[in-house]
This record gives sequence, structure tokens and C-alpha cells, in this order.
Amino acid sequence: METNLQRLSQCLLDTLSPDSELRQAAEALLLDAAGLPEYGLTVLRLVGDSSDDQTRHVASVAFKNHLRSRWLSDGISPIADSEKEKIKTCIVSLMESYSLSPLIKSQLSEAMIVIGQKDYLKSWPTFLSSLISQLKVATLAHDYATINGILGTADSVFKKFRQKYMTDDQLLDLKYCHDTFSEPLIIMFKSTDSLFQTTGTSSSNTMVNLKPLIESQKLCCCICLSLSFQVLPEYFKNNMRSLMLPLASYLQPFANPELVEVVNDLRCAVIAFIDLSIEKHEKYFEGYVSEFVRLIFPLVQDSRHEIATSAIKYLTTVSTSSHHYLFGDDTAIKTICLEAVIPNVFLRVEEEELFDMNYMEFIRRDIEPSGVDNRRRMASELLKGLATNYASQVVCVVLLELQRLHSSFLENRAALWRNEVCVIDLVISVGDISPGDFVQMAFKKIILSELHSFDNGSYPMLKARCLKFLAMFSANVQKPVGIELFMDLARLLQAESNVVHSYAASCIEKLLLVKEEGGKSRYVARDIDEVLIMRNLFDALKLLESEENPFVMKCITCVLSVSEMSGDDAATSYIVGLTAVLKEICKLPKNSVFNQHVFESIALLLRRAYERDIPPTSAFEIILFPRVKMILDRKLADFMPYALQLMAQFIELNNASSDYIMDICLVHDLDSKNLAGLVRLIQTVLPLAPENFNHTEKQGFCLLCIVFKELRPTRIDMEHVLTVLFQLFQANKTIRFQKTLLLFFSLVVVIKGQGYLEESLNSLQENLFFDFLDAVWIPSLISIMDWENREKKLAAVAATNVLGNLKYHQSLQSGRRWGKLLNSIISLVLCDEKSAYEIEVIEDVGDRENYLIIHKAIKKEDHVEGIKDPKELLVYTVSQLSRLVHPPSVLQNIIAENLNQSNKVNWVQLCTNYKARCGF
Repeated sequence: METNLQRLSQCLLDTLSPDSELRQAAEALLLDAAGLPEYGLTVLRLVGDSSDDQTRHVASVAFKNHLRSRWLSDGISPIADSEKEKIKTCIVSLMESYSLSPLIKSQLSEAMIVIGQKDYLKSWPTFLSSLISQLKVATLAHDYATINGILGTADSVFKKFRQKYMTDDQLLDLKYCHDTFSEPLIIMFKSTDSLFQTTGTSSSNTMVNLKPLIESQKLCCCICLSLSFQVLPEYFKNNMRSLMLPLASYLQPFANPELVEVVNDLRCAVIAFIDLSIEKHEKYFEGYVSEFVRLIFPLVQDSRHEIATSAIKYLTTVSTSSHHYLFGDDTAIKTICLEAVIPNVFLRVEEEELFDMNYMEFIRRDIEPSGVDNRRRMASELLKGLATNYASQVVCVVLLELQRLHSSFLENRAALWRNEVCVIDLVISVGDISPGDFVQMAFKKIILSELHSFDNGSYPMLKARCLKFLAMFSANVQKPVGIELFMDLARLLQAESNVVHSYAASCIEKLLLVKEEGGKSRYVARDIDEVLIMRNLFDALKLLESEENPFVMKCITCVLSVSEMSGDDAATSYIVGLTAVLKEICKLPKNSVFNQHVFESIALLLRRAYERDIPPTSAFEIILFPRVKMILDRKLADFMPYALQLMAQFIELNNASSDYIMDICLVHDLDSKNLAGLVRLIQTVLPLAPENFNHTEKQGFCLLCIVFKELRPTRIDMEHVLTVLFQLFQANKTIRFQKTLLLFFSLVVVIKGQGYLEESLNSLQENLFFDFLDAVWIPSLISIMDWENREKKLAAVAATNVLGNLKYHQSLQSGRRWGKLLNSIISLVLCDEKSAYEIEVIEDVGDRENYLIIHKAIKKEDHVEGIKDPKELLVYTVSQLSRLVHPPSVLQNIIAENLNQSNKVNWVQLCTNYKARCGF
């Protein structure tokens, strides 16, 4: 054993050697050794047994990294359960040792975080007990360096409880943490607060003494947030007053300006916990709401971004809670609008700098749908929150302010153009709650005059705001006005400002996607100057820093979707332009969104050309295919899936033999990273040589749907599948993943029925089906209107199936659930259908896997082909239910109470169209 430790010690030290050969040899040996039994335990023992601090430190780092890659969930971890238990015992013992330096303990603390995040803490009782005992010793000694290290470890571990859905085992683990850690945490919090109050009024070294105390209180607040995210701990309920009073004191004004700077992070943590308390535990917090409103309101104009946004978020939560009456009188509404909302909607200096220096980051913050950290957006959300209960009062106050700001701009455009920007942002904010003519008035007086201006370079920020307004309300633009605007937008594509020509491209796209009633596109090819727009779009890609502008390329895809492509010359010129772009991005792939739209455009151009009987075969083969072959020859990993899909699509459209594709597949080493392309390729060439393809779990949903449909569900371990899906859902809460999960659940319902899915979900956690239905399924149905028509149809049919089987009469909550589901389905079945060439919206820039699919090259499949009209199915289902209800007023009341006003009208019309009773 001693010899092994010496060899391991030397090998670890060799990884620090300046000699590259020695270092690489040592790293290779350690990599091989990492797979041996009890390797991690041996490294950990070296941390405790070695007498050399350098060896201890490098061993602690190696141990931490070993756990990060190999400490996985039980049953699939490379580390044996027996070794895990020994490691848990040993690491706790080392953390309690006084012989280790703080630097080494910090590495071990990170290793404990890895264990705590992956394992149930209830199965590791020595972890919390060790933290608590160390905390008590450090508290008695007022050793806040150690205290904050312990609290930091606990905070990192407890953050795993900040998730929307938890299994019964996870909830039991949370309950264990509540029972074990809540009391020591609050005692620590109160002790530190007492010291904070004393230190704040005495010592001459106030700042030095207060900083560790403030850090400690911030960590306590973060831990409170994690422990309360699901359920409020009993100890918190019983000590609410002793917890809230110190929190309130940290929000009080401080006389010392230096102290204000120091408590910034603490205040953010306090407000976050307070916001969670009213949002999820209002019953226990209701006695403190008004006091915190008084304390937090002055912070909405704080110069520190984090403080202001946190404060605005709290006020927004209050405005939509049962305590909204605190803002109900006219004076309060006026004060909030004039002091909290409008000042935060105004442009800030840093935003103007970002507009010029980093246009992509500016756009991300400006249009990101979930940008909670955006100060202007949070102010807009507060305005909408107020209008939830006091719409008329809010509109009156805002309208007067808009008139004042607009008048001042007209008097001095050069100096007060920011006022006009603020006006446009406010109109966008209240557009959903104000009368339609309010938006139209702003459009006619402000937007049109600015966009018609021939000076592309004047007031670029103002032009960008006008373009954003146009994109937001593109459906409200009358066709004659829209046709005229296409010329202005084509001109603005030449604007030097990256934001302006990006937004101009986005506006062209939005206008082209507008549908009339019945699903017919409002604008067709003859309504636009296709040649001018395409020329200016390709020219925009030559402007500085827009060489890979995703908004411009997405617009190219959209214009191609409506293009007439009259003659071979147009198609050839477009493929020449796209191939030139492809040549550049192959040199150094950087922007996955841009790359996605390049291949989308090529695939769409290929399909459109063949559908219009102008196949530019020679152009594709002479100009494009050498680039595609180069991608395959050079094995450009980022583009291999795209190249395969394009080749498969060309064969399919050209009715060519797939031997050439198969030869490419057999010659080139196509690994699992290319499965996105292979999934498409499989549909074309799999029958020729199925043994040549190796499936992996990549593109899982696509293959999962195929497997579930083709195999008997009894042969699928549904519990395991659902467990993995929900684990992925917790780690990947993107809009796209959520929609795809709903698509799979819809397929399950259609194939096996609502009862099968309900039973499967509830086997994981009691009432999980209803929880998922309430929190995700019902709200998301309204947001999936950008799906393909077949997918929307599948979602509508599945949701109607669920509706027909829901028990709505058992309780008030079940009735409300049934009514909300009906409301969402009505919105879904009545949304405009997408054209065959409509752009696929890509919501998540960080979702790398979804950028491996060319949506224009996908084969479409109708999983509910037997259902011709989802609207008729919905009416029939509700009509059948109404005949079974006694008394009929039960269902009538549920429908009347839960449909929004527009859907009440829509529902009556649907029932009239299909000759059924409307239900109320």
C-alpha cells in the first residue's frame, strides 16, 4: 500500500512537470488508473496521509476532477457503491481535520458538492451532521472565513432542490434537510444578525468587519431560498417573525454610502427570497407584504442593475397576487407608473454603448423571451401586472405620459430622441392591454414617418425601435401599407447599423409570415420586389460584423419560401450566393444559428426549384456539390449532418439512385455525432443496407417516437423512459425541449390513451400527471402555435382526448383544470395554419443538438391521419360530455368561468358551425 501511494504521489507531481513528455505520460497513466477499483479512495487517502503540501493539493484537485466525471447516479456510476460509502466517510473525516490547509479544504468542499448534488443526502447522514458541528465550532470562535466556506458548500448542494418537479424520493430527501438543517441555519442567521447590528455602530474598521458578516447572511438567504423552493420548512413557519425582521432591516436606507455598496448582493438575495415567499407561500407571508413593498419600492430606481430588477420583480409579483389591492388606488398606480416603470424603460448609457459595440448581445437582451435580468423588460412586466386588475387606470396614466414625451421630442428631436424611444417601448408594453386604436395611433404618427425617412443613418436607435414595433404588430398592418413598407425595409437592409439592418430583415420575415383568416398568406411573391430584397440581403452579409448575421440569413430563407423563382437564372443566382456564403463558413464555423439557416435556405431552394419544374440540376451539381463533398472529405463535424441531409434530399427530389449516398456513407467514418443527418438519411437509404448504421441515443425524441409507434408499448420500460425524460427536463428547460416533450406525450396519448400516460406518470410521483398538466401542458398549448401543421394537429387531438377523460366534477380545482384545458385547445385549433414553406422558429441558441436538423429536408408524418378536423373532434367531445352531465349547469358554469372573452365568442361560433350546443 505504501509503495502504491508513493508511485501515485510521484505520478501526480509529474503532471505539473514542465517536461511535456513526462507530463503526458503521467496523465496517460492516471487516466488508465482511474478505471481501477478504489482509485478515487486511494487518491483521497493520499490527501490525508501525505506530509507534503504540494502533493496533498494536487491530489485534492485530482480527486475532485475524478468525482466530477465518474460519480453518477446509483446503478450507472463507474464508482462502486462500496467505494462511495468509504469515500463519504473519509472525506467528512478530512474536512473535520485541523491539519489541512484552507486551500486543500476548498477542493474537498467542491468534491462534497459533487457528491451532494448527485446522491440523496438522507443516505449520507454524516454530511449534514459534520457541517452543523463545524458550523457550531466556527460560530463560537466568530471564524467567518470558515463559516462562509461551510455555508457556501451547503448552498451549492441545496440548489438541487430549486426545480419545478421532484420525485417522492427527492421530496423525502428535502424533508430530511428541512428537519436537520433548518434550525441550525436560522440560529446561525440570527447570531450573525446580532453581531451585524453591533458591529455596524461601533468599530472603526466597520467595512472590514462587516464584509464577512454580510457574505454569511447572503449565503443564509440563498440557502433559505433553496430549502423553501418546494415547501416551506416547518421551522421557518414557526419562526417567520424572527426571520423577516432582520431581512427587513437589510433593506433599510444606510447612512454610510460605503455600506450600501457592500450590501448589494445581500439585498438581491433578500428580495429573491421575499419574492419566492409571496409567490409560493403567501399564506405565511401575508402579514409582511405591505412592509416589504414600502421598503423595496425605493430600490426600483437604484443605479445597480441587479437591485433594481429584483425590486421590480417583487412589485410585479405583488401586483398579480391577492395583495394587488395595495396598488389599487389612483395615486399608487400613478406613482408606480411614473417612478418605477417609465424611468426604467428609458434607455441607459450602457445600452447605447452595447448597441454600437456588440449588436448581437444588444439584440439578445432586447428580444430574448425570458430575459428576467433585463431592466426594461421587468418594468414592462410590472406595467402588465398592474393592468391585470387596473387596466383602465394604467392606460390613462401611460397615455398622458406618452403625449408629454412625444410632444417634447417634436420640439427638439436632436436632444430628446430618447423620449421617442421610450414612447415606443411603452406602447409595445401596453399593446396587449390597450385598445387597438392606441397601437394604430402610434403606428401612424410615429412608426410610419420614421421608417419612410430616406436617411438610413439618422437616429439608428430610434429606427431600431420602430422596426421592433413593426415586428411586434406585423399582423395589424393593412396589406397596402405593408406592401409599401417592403420598399422601406429593403432600403434599411443597407443601413450601416448592425441592429437596424438586422431588425429590418426580421420585419420582412415577420410580414411574410402573416396569415389572413383561413390560413392564407397575406403577402405573396408579387407583393414584394424579390430581386431587390435578395440583392440587399446578400449585400448586408458583406457589412462589417454582419458576415454571419443570423437575422439576415433567416430572412433569406423566408423570402425564398415565397419566391416565384421565375426561370433558371433566379435559382442559379441564389445558389451561387448561398454557395459563396457556405464557402466562407466552412473556413471557420462560428455561428450555429447562422449555419443552420444557410443549410435551411439551400434545402428550401432545392425543394422549391424542383416543385416549380425548374430543376437547376447542373447548377447544384457544378456549384454546390463540390462544397458538400469537401465537407465530407474534410470531415467538418459541424456540417456533416447537414451535408448528408442535402444529399438525401437531392436524391429524393431527383429520383436518383441512392447508391452514391450509400457509397459516401460507407467511405466516410460517420459516428454518432452525425446521427441528426443519419436520421434523415435513414428514411431514404436504410432499406439498402440497414446493417451499416449504428444508432445511439442522440436525436432521442425522433427515434423514441418512431420506436414507440412501431413497437408494442408493453415492450418499452416506460417508467425508465419517463424518469430519464424528466431528469433531462429539469436540466434542459428550454422552450424547444418542452415542446418536444409535449409532442411525445401527445403521441403516447394518441396511441395508448390518456389513462396509460396518467398511470405511467403517477407511478413516478403521486399526481404528477395533473401537476404536469397544470404547470406545463395547458399553458404550453397556447405557445406552440408555431409548430408544423401536423404537429399542431397531433397536439390538439391528444389534448382533446385528455379533455374527454378528465374528471371535472370532483372539485373546484378539477373543474378549473378542465376549463383551462378547453380554453387552450380552442386557441390552438383556431390558430392560423402555417404554409408549407414557413420558417421553423429556432428558440434556443444554446440548444446545439437542434441545429443539426434541416427542417426543410425533413419528411413529414401525420400520426393522426384518421382525424380530418380537430375542431370538429373537439366540439363532438364536449357535446358528448354535456349529455352525460347532470345537472347540465355544472359544465355550463365551468366553460363560462374559464374561457377568456375571445374564446367564448370562438366557442359559440365553433358550436354553431358544427351544429352543437355551446355549453353556456
